[in-house]
Amino acid sequence: MNLIKKFQDLAPYLLPFSLAFSRTIAEASLLLIVILFLIKSFKEKDFLWLKIGWVRYFLIFIFYLIFLNSPFSFNIKDSFIYSIEFIRWPIFSIALSYWIFTNTKSFEKLFVSILIMLLIFLLLMWYQFIFDPQGLFGLSTNKHGRLTVPFSNNVIPGRIITLFTFVLLPIYIFLNKKNNQKSSTFTIFLIIFIGLISTLITGERMSFLIFLSSFIIFLLAIFLDNKKNIYFLIIICSISFISIFLFKELSPTTYERAINSTIEKIINLPNSDYGIVFNTSIEKWKNNFFLGGGLHQFKNINPTQGYGVMEGWVIYHAHNLPLNLLVEIGFIGLILFYLLIFKIIKLNYDRLKARKESFLFVLTLIIFYINFFPLHSHFKLSHNWINALIWFSIGITLAITNFYEKNNKN
Repeated sequence: MNLIKKFQDLAPYLLPFSLAFSRTIAEASLLLIVILFLIKSFKEKDFLWLKIGWVRYFLIFIFYLIFLNSPFSFNIKDSFIYSIEFIRWPIFSIALSYWIFTNTKSFEKLFVSILIMLLIFLLLMWYQFIFDPQGLFGLSTNKHGRLTVPFSNNVIPGRIITLFTFVLLPIYIFLNKKNNQKSSTFTIFLIIFIGLISTLITGERMSFLIFLSSFIIFLLAIFLDNKKNIYFLIIICSISFISIFLFKELSPTTYERAINSTIEKIINLPNSDYGIVFNTSIEKWKNNFFLGGGLHQFKNINPTQGYGVMEGWVIYHAHNLPLNLLVEIGFIGLILFYLLIFKIIKLNYDRLKARKESFLFVLTLIIFYINFFPLHSHFKLSHNWINALIWFSIGITLAITNFYEKNNKN
């Protein structure tokens, strides 16, 4: 148990680094936390977390994947294995919220760790953008105008920046509330501004679009929370949008990809590569409307290739979360999955409503928006690295709202 206690103390420092820089380390860290948490639960005979409402929906979803979806899969064995493996994601969130982050000190460690990790991550990203596409250590590469995660060739840095930026905000506000301190509006917008511009340079259209829309939701929430912020909101919006448009002169290629090509794809969606992928996904879904073709089977379900500009290209995922779910786990699976997510959101809402923390709830809601917004160019239910990031952020929201539930009972 000493090992478990020591790991509990160190995990808040280590998690941001292990999740952000390496898919392999992220997966190993997640599995270690899950295993240690289960060992702790068995030794202490503490399984009260199984009685949480959303956990029951999770068990129903797992039952569906194993006993209904997998038997009708294009590859029964593969879908069955991935269905079993899915169990680790929600348990990871439970472990974070009921074991790792159970006191203010653990959140303070996490806050410092995320700040340091983001500083290193962003410095390496900007070096890659300005000086050398291969990065400081020659391990990265610029792929079709897109930057890669430092120390790797994975093109999801924008998603990592977006998620950690908006995870940092509720932690910052939560800690200030616990310490009876006023949150600095300037600090909040500095965090968002740096994240916004850094996501812009990654070349990830969808990540930038999600960051920008999340920023707008946040601005609306902070205005409704205190209408006196209107003048500061006007200033920060002006600075942000002027900075974005400056890239038209400073880096025309970046501006073209992030702004012009995004607008063009939205206007001409049916004929764009995204539209072709969406239509092809719908055709795939028709193979099994209710139960889907099997978890982790998207690329194997006909039609396997696109048409038009995508002709001859194998389509590996739908670039759209609901469509990906429909193809792989069907209409029933889609409903069960979003019921699970809704139950987690509802739990957070109930906990924060009791303490009249509507603004903090919106911040947690933005995290769910980032994770489950339909248009995701890298998300599918079996993507290990993305899932690790998703269920980490969900675990943080649950850990924060746990505090409010305990204090409300007291």
